[in-house]
Amino acid sequence: MRLLKPKDITDVDTLFDSLEWDMIELDFSIDKDDLESYHKELRSRLQHLCFNFNSKEYLRPDIYERFQKENAVGNYVGNVGGWSVSWPVERDIPCPSKTQANVSKYPELQDLDEEKFYYDCVPMQVYKFGILNKMIETLSLQALRQILIALHPSGLKVNTHTDGKTRKLHVPFHTNTDAVFTFGENRERKYHMELGKGYIINTLVPHGTENPGNTDRVHLLSRVDDSFMQSLLSINCNIADK
Repeated sequence: MRLLKPKDITDVDTLFDSLEWDMIELDFSIDKDDLESYHKELRSRLQHLCFNFNSKEYLRPDIYERFQKENAVGNYVGNVGGWSVSWPVERDIPCPSKTQANVSKYPELQDLDEEKFYYDCVPMQVYKFGILNKMIETLSLQALRQILIALHPSGLKVNTHTDGKTRKLHVPFHTNTDAVFTFGENRERKYHMELGKGYIINTLVPHGTENPGNTDRVHLLSRVDDSFMQSLLSINCNIADK
């Protein structure tokens, strides 16, 4: 069994050393209407903060030039975008990933090592409304480090890769039934992440994504503190902006 539920897990300490599972479907649920409402706000009021690889002034020059030539950067094939919810300081411009950012545009990244970046990144005030506030209140920032709301347009593909031993949470905010996570060297195992649910992925197992559907796939991604994983697995409630 490669899709787990929290009840299937007996030893969290060894869980992330194993290649015998792909994903965990968590026990909490999130109100679907509230997720879609937040997504609509992103696409209207906060669209100007959405980053993509055509954002020349915000990117390292080599990253921008590579995308223009190849329509790909790293594992991404196509123009992935998104909203960097968490950042070390308040910003009113799009923020790319730390490794791809033009540091002359983001001086706060100068000499900021990975550990300090991990803990200094907190949700910016502009994003703290609606269902995200309720998620922070219920799940805590220990489950919501370095939040990115990733936008995968129709046709986008993420090539098969591994990420090392990281704890990654995915929560769909807007999706279609054709959008899938793939696992295995040949992408032989495919899972659709449902709206209203949360998932942990096994980043040691080769994985990627595909969105052959006609609409965008929008997921919240975050890092989870190692020490908080057991607590996250025990949360069983409905999260709603009521």
